[in-house]
Amino acid sequence: RNCDWSSDVCSSDLLAFLSTRPDLTAKEEEEASETLQIWLLPTEGGEAKKSTSALKGILDYCWSPDSASLLYLTPEPHPKSLESRRKEEHDDLFIDPTVEHDTPLRRQLWRIGTEEEKPELLCVLPCGTEEFALDPTGKRIA
Repeated sequence: RNCDWSSDVCSSDLLAFLSTRPDLTAKEEEEASETLQIWLLPTEGGEAKKSTSALKGILDYCWSPDSASLLYLTPEPHPKSLESRRKEEHDDLFIDPTVEHDTPLRRQLWRIGTEEEKPELLCVLPCGTEEFALDPTGKRIA
């Protein structure tokens, strides 16, 4: 889904794509999740490497102009105390799925380097944001 070559096509060596596949290289055995994550595939061959582990999944992503990092948009997760309370309430109540409405979540814009494991939070955006674009200099988003 949504594959994208790194920006510098002449020296491109990675293809980014979204998938729900399990990470077979993880230390603990992982099942396929319902959330989309960014994977990086070397164009010279080999296995794809999972680049993100966003709790609520990835909504949109793009390469930085220098192809050294990826920027991605994800829903802001609920605080852990609120999430556990919501689960307890769901266990005690009958919820009609046609009527239930989830609280709208703000969006978070993150950056992760192609060789890094820890992402950097860049900013928080309004809850209606579903996609973004990066200007050619990599300094502004729209």
